[in-house]
Amino acid sequence: MFGRKRQRWYTKPAMGPTPGDVAFPPALPDPTGWFCLGFSDEVRPGKVVTRRLVDRDVVLYRTRNGLLRAVEAYCPHLGAHLGVGGTVEGENLVCPFHRFSYGPDGTCVQTAYGKRPPKARLQPLEVREINGGIIFAWYDQDGRPPSWELPEVDLAGYSPLVHITVEMPTHPQEIGENTVDEGHFPVMHKSPILTIEPYTFTGHVLGLNFTMRVPLPHLPRAAITVSYDGELHGLGYTAGSMTLKAGPVLRGWIMPTIVGPWRIQLRFAACLRLPAPRWLPDRLGQALAYAAARALCDIGLRTTAAGFVLNDDSPIWHTKRYQAAPRLADGDGPIMAYRRWAQQFYPDQHEPADEQKDAHAAAVPRDREAPLLLSDTPHAPSSG
Repeated sequence: MFGRKRQRWYTKPAMGPTPGDVAFPPALPDPTGWFCLGFSDEVRPGKVVTRRLVDRDVVLYRTRNGLLRAVEAYCPHLGAHLGVGGTVEGENLVCPFHRFSYGPDGTCVQTAYGKRPPKARLQPLEVREINGGIIFAWYDQDGRPPSWELPEVDLAGYSPLVHITVEMPTHPQEIGENTVDEGHFPVMHKSPILTIEPYTFTGHVLGLNFTMRVPLPHLPRAAITVSYDGELHGLGYTAGSMTLKAGPVLRGWIMPTIVGPWRIQLRFAACLRLPAPRWLPDRLGQALAYAAARALCDIGLRTTAAGFVLNDDSPIWHTKRYQAAPRLADGDGPIMAYRRWAQQFYPDQHEPADEQKDAHAAAVPRDREAPLLLSDTPHAPSSG
């Protein structure tokens, strides 16, 4: 018929760099640990939401009494996805297909037929809700229970949590490696490191503390000195505080969660504490500081997350190849010490393939590898 639109049996080719999850097979396995699935304000009482964790869908829901639960996404009756039409009735999660109800412990407690429920049970996940409303679930490839817990932070006087979630092709180990990559701060972020305390590697925790000069957005010649004190707990949780000399403290979290082969959802969260004006009565000054912190926290998060990570780092992560045998230089920071620390979170103490180990041995002289425990004296970053 004249004027009929013909179906197109081709697509325009994609031009430009190939994303890392398309260009290469995954170079690292899925790590064990706690991984963020969202935030409390996303799972109100009576709400059911779906999140991705490694190779599976997980359903988060909150009962009417406020109890948070995380379970496998599929009903053991006939396999309906509980995140598609599933509801919360009282304390129970109800499947949309045949209205089988599951109690908070995962046990099937009722059917829509009025008959005795089958011996069916949802598989629960260990879940934690901490630090002003961040939700974590434990992942272990072999189903082992949590072997360590995440820290609770005293947030008295801080503004409510604000957060951002993005998705990109990379791996949690790459995100954590960024924190010890001393060389990229002055080059990519225009933020020279002034001093660094010794890194500490203690079990599942990596500690770091440094000061740097950070440029102010839209003010190219203006910069502030920031002291950063942070910890990595496994590969899914980085928490730290950025303190200005004037007194404001921005607490932030960076939390990568694997959602597919070499693909993560990256969540940022922050809260802000401002010093109360000394020229006002204590109660009024604290109220004013809290109100100002609420207004400025979102700006602070977007300045640090968007400015440092989303604008600068993410194009690199999006397209980079994991370099198992990096050609390191003085000034890079303790990258190999970090990678050795990260080995503990992989099944069977994952090591590179034989050809990668051979290349690594040839590429990295022993005197260039950072020691696992560094010296006990503060030092300035090395030049390189």
